Amino acid sequence: MVPSLRELSMLLRKLKMETSIHVVLITSSGSDFCNGIDFTSLIHDNMAQRLESAVTIVSNLQEFITELANCDKILIGGLDNLLFCENRRLTATQAKDYGLIQEVFLPDNIEKEVVLRTCKITAEFTQLAGRQENESHSTVTFLTS
Repeated sequence: MVPSLRELSMLLRKLKMETSIHVVLITSSGSDFCNGIDFTSLIHDNMAQRLESAVTIVSNLQEFITELANCDKILIGGLDNLLFCENRRLTATQAKDYGLIQEVFLPDNIEKEVVLRTCKITAEFTQLAGRQENESHSTVTFLTS
């Protein structure tokens, strides 16, 4: 998790400087969008190594949350797998019922549907921002892991 958090934090900082990008779609092409924290790095006989691992995890998590909170872009996550909550698997429909996600797409159409939805959100943002269509140079940025 730590390398991914560092990469996402750096990416969020870079995106903040891109004034032509307003909406960012983050997707996962594999089976893991987020693996969670790797607690095995905290298992050491040496107390100093455990402390160092814990400090690294907390530092990277704080940096990511700070960058996420300061991000001025609309972030969209396209998930192609099950969610886990308190050691429980949730289907996309259950996650929607709990208010964790807004839309559910059929597995065969997820990539197409997420891209179309992202384009729609970008168009809505452009309209709300008061830009005329011929003046708008908004970019939809797609990130995949």
